Amino acid sequence: MSSLNALRREAESWLEGLGSARAGAAPGPADLAAVDRAHPEVVDPATAVAIRALAGSEGVAEDQRPRLRLLGRFLEAASTEAAARTATDGLELGLRKAILALEEGPASILDAEAALPTMAERAVRFSTEAAIDQAWQSLLGWIERREEASAAVARALGVSGRGALLDDRRGDEKSVDPQAFLRATEDAYRDVLGWALAHIAPRLLPWPRGDARLSDLDRTRTLPFYPGVLEPGPRAGALRAWQSTVLGGNPGVLARLHLRSPVWMPEASGIAVDVPARVELLLPSQASGATGAPSEFLWRGWALHLVSTEAEAPVEHRWMGDPAVRWASGWLVRSLLWTERWLQRAMHLGRAAAREVGRLEALLALAELRGTAALHPFVMRWMERGVSNAGLDEASEAVSAAIGVRVGSGRTLGWMARLDPELRALRAAALSALLRDEADRRFDAEEFRNPLAAQWLRAVWARGAPDSAERMAPALCGRPLEAEPLARSLVTVLGA
Repeated sequence: MSSLNALRREAESWLEGLGSARAGAAPGPADLAAVDRAHPEVVDPATAVAIRALAGSEGVAEDQRPRLRLLGRFLEAASTEAAARTATDGLELGLRKAILALEEGPASILDAEAALPTMAERAVRFSTEAAIDQAWQSLLGWIERREEASAAVARALGVSGRGALLDDRRGDEKSVDPQAFLRATEDAYRDVLGWALAHIAPRLLPWPRGDARLSDLDRTRTLPFYPGVLEPGPRAGALRAWQSTVLGGNPGVLARLHLRSPVWMPEASGIAVDVPARVELLLPSQASGATGAPSEFLWRGWALHLVSTEAEAPVEHRWMGDPAVRWASGWLVRSLLWTERWLQRAMHLGRAAAREVGRLEALLALAELRGTAALHPFVMRWMERGVSNAGLDEASEAVSAAIGVRVGSGRTLGWMARLDPELRALRAAALSALLRDEADRRFDAEEFRNPLAAQWLRAVWARGAPDSAERMAPALCGRPLEAEPLARSLVTVLGA
C-alpha cells in the first residue's frame, strides 16, 4: 500500500474521475469501469482491509483514528461499487433502453415511470404500470449479479456478507427505527391519502379496502390546484432567492454550482466533480414528462452542502463522510415544499393553495419514506439470502400496506433495487427535521431567512460530513437521531 497521503490523493482522483465521466456523459451512462481501472489500489478490497487494520493499531494517534475510519469505510464502499460495476451498468442500460411497447411508441422504464403522472386515462395508466412491472422483472438477473458481486467483496473484507459489514460500521450507534416511523404516521397518512385519491376519482379508496394502485398515487401530482405551481420559472427564482439568503449573498459559492438545464432525463441529478470547486446539477427537460420538483429541491440542497464545504477540510470530510448527512441538506431544502409560509411568500400562492400544495408534498414525502421503512427488512434479507419470488411477493404486500396503494412485484423490485441498506433517506430526513427544529429554537429561523440561522447552517455545511448522522444529531441538536420529530412535522402539515 502507498503512503496514506498518496492514497488519499488517489481516492480523491478516483472520485473526481467518476464525477467528470458522469458529467461528460450525462444524461446517458458513463464508462466508469475505465476510471476504476485507472485507480486499482482504491478499488482493491485489500486496501480497505489494510486501512481498517491500521485504524485499530496501537501505533496510530487517537486524533487520526476518525479520519482513518472514514477512509476505510469509503474504500470498502469503493471496492464494492467497482466490483458490481458490470452488473450496475447492465441495469442502467436496461432502464434506459426502449423495451416497453406503449401506445405512444417504444419507451424505456425511466421514461415510462416519469410519464405516469401525466396519464389522465386510468386504463392507460394501468396498462403502462403493468408494462413497467414486467420490464423491471426482466432486469432481475442484473440485480442478482450486482448483489452477488457486492457479497463477494464483503467476504473479501473479512465479513460474512453486506449485512455484517453494515453492523460492523454502525458499531454502538442506534439508527432510526423504521417501524416507529410507520406507526407514528399511519393514521394521518391514510386520511390525507384518501383525500388525495378522491380528487383523482370520487370513489377511489386506499388499498386494501379499495383498488388504488401506485399509478394513482403518481397521478396525485396533477391535482387541480397543483399544475403550474412548481414550474421551473417561479421555482428556480424562489430557490435562487433562498440560496442567496442562506449563503449570505456570496456569489463565489454559487459560482461553484454548475447548472445544466434542460437535460433529457426523468429527474434532477447532482454530480460531485471537484468538491467544493465544481458541482454539476442536471435538471430535467420538460419534454421528459417528469414532474421533478421534489427531486430537484433535494438535489439542490445536496449540491449546496457540497459547494459550501471548506476547501481546506480534509478529503475524508469533504467527500467521504456519511452520505445521509449530505442528503439531510437535500431534505432540508425539500421541506420548503410543504412549508405553507414559504409557499405563500416565495411562490406567491394564496393561503388555501399553499395549504393544499403543502399537504400534497408532505403526502408524497411520507409515501416515499414509509415505503422505504417498510422495505428495509426485505433489503437486509435480500443481501443475506438473495431475491426469491416468494420474498418479492411478501415485500410487495408490505410496501402496499405501508403506502396504501397496490404496488406490483415489478415496481417493488425497482424500489428495492434503488434502496441502500443504511436507510439513507429516512436517516437524512430525520436529521433535517432536527436541524430545522434547532434553527427555529435558537434563532427563530424563518426558513433560514434570519441571518444568524443562515450563518449557523453555513457553518454546519462548511464542515462537510465528518460525523455520522447519529453522532451529528446530539452534537448539534442535543438529542438523538430518531423518527419522532420528522413524523410530527409531517403529520402537522397533513392536519393543516
